[in-house]
Amino acid sequence: MQEYEEELKKILKSVTDNVDTYFGEFSSLNDIKIDPKKMPAIYVDFLGEDPINSYQQKLSFSLYLVAASFSKNEKTRDEKRYDIYFLINEVNKTLHLKPILESEPIKLKSSKKILDAKAQNAYLVIFKKDIEFNLETNLLEGEDFE
Repeated sequence: MQEYEEELKKILKSVTDNVDTYFGEFSSLNDIKIDPKKMPAIYVDFLGEDPINSYQQKLSFSLYLVAASFSKNEKTRDEKRYDIYFLINEVNKTLHLKPILESEPIKLKSSKKILDAKAQNAYLVIFKKDIEFNLETNLLEGEDFE
């Protein structure tokens, strides 16, 4: 499953160079580290796999789409805040019906705001977008999943 996550991150780098694996960076507002040079950013989180039948499984991922403003000027903050809408739109266009390696096309799920707050020296907006896609498993009786 690692190769699918790596390929997904590679595809998302066409939207922004700042793509990484999610390791719980947003679980606590006090612990969020914001690098102004790495905004906007996309974090990829593998949620799990679900066998569909003997020949297919579904892989599910969450994408954390992050934008930040480092200005106290309200107009500048609003402009930077709207960057997240552009990021969501670009992710949707980039992934729409796109296969990952030999998978079926990606199914885009909803985008939902999970954080809109001041953290450290920045105003931060984070949306979570869920995606999934199906794979052929080609398993023989008694074989394990990857």
